[in-house]
Amino acid sequence: MATALSAPKTACSSLPNNDKKGLAQSKHAKAKKSYMDKHGATLAGQFEKALRINPLIKQIFDPFIMDSDTRDAVEPSANFVTPSTSAKTQVTTLQGDVKPAEKTNEFIHRNHLHVTAVDAYLLP
Repeated sequence: MATALSAPKTACSSLPNNDKKGLAQSKHAKAKKSYMDKHGATLAGQFEKALRINPLIKQIFDPFIMDSDTRDAVEPSANFVTPSTSAKTQVTTLQGDVKPAEKTNEFIHRNHLHVTAVDAYLLP
């Protein structure tokens, strides 16, 4: 899963891909801590946590978190694309790729909650 960070293309364009990835991961770690400090204890944060531990929920994408597999041991990443982010804004993914925000899953889910649930009736 690619987590977008609001870094302009010019800030990383001359760096090797490994350095871009390290820079993106460092920014991600700082922003995730800030996000958890502000959002983790809110009602919405508690709701997201309840969804993540529910065995019938497979994925959660929303303006705050991106969790492509709630059943793995990997913590969800924070969604750094805000509702005011322009579609053409260049963002750096955790993999070090630079691309337009509109090409990221984070941009698509910047303004709504998406939950993928498993239901034995629908998927026997």
